[in-house]
Amino acid sequence: MIKEYLSLHEVFRTLSSKKEINSVEGENLSYVERVKLGNLDAKKAKKDLAEQFELEEKVSVKLIDLMPASKENLVAILSSYGIIKDDKEVQGILDYLLSVSS
Repeated sequence: MIKEYLSLHEVFRTLSSKKEINSVEGENLSYVERVKLGNLDAKKAKKDLAEQFELEEKVSVKLIDLMPASKENLVAILSSYGIIKDDKEVQGILDYLLSVSS
């Protein structure tokens, strides 16, 4: 079984496109509908973050879901995964997230 991490954006698109959903899927869809999603291409963003900044898929997904707006928040998220980036890389990640969220 292949494990794939999905962002909230991907969960929303997957569940909302299904013709029939079970009760658990319905609860999950209800939750992600309440979260501000915007027009982000989550799959592309996940791939870009992983490749450009050498991040694991699960870290990329977390950054997409949380969209940190400050250096401090980004550093806190990265450090929770044991990742330390220099200031230039942190700013690069922030700039990328800002560019895809607008």
